[in-house]
Amino acid sequence: MSYLLQTVLSARYDFIAVADVYTGMDYVRKNSDISMVIVDIDSQEKESFEFIEYIKSSVLYRKPVFVLSGQKPELNANSLADLKADACINKPFSPPDLLKRVEYHLHTEMVNN
Repeated sequence: MSYLLQTVLSARYDFIAVADVYTGMDYVRKNSDISMVIVDIDSQEKESFEFIEYIKSSVLYRKPVFVLSGQKPELNANSLADLKADACINKPFSPPDLLKRVEYHLHTEMVNN
């Protein structure tokens, strides 16, 4: 999944892939210039949800959070609404659709700030 995201997003954006949520959390803490966080919740669901909650509950990290998931969309909608994730992308997904959604959210974020 990291390779696919790297391929799709790196042509237009600086993209950093990390192996796990703990590395991601450390990276977010140390790098304030991050524009968006994309979390694949399928491999470490509990830790991924904690990571999303950490980002969304802190005033330091006002970043859009996208969630990638292979679960049923209705399950994702309930859990992610509680976490205040900005978008859920169900796997498998279309790379052009992913790019459009990322661009939309980044543009919206820029307009709102």
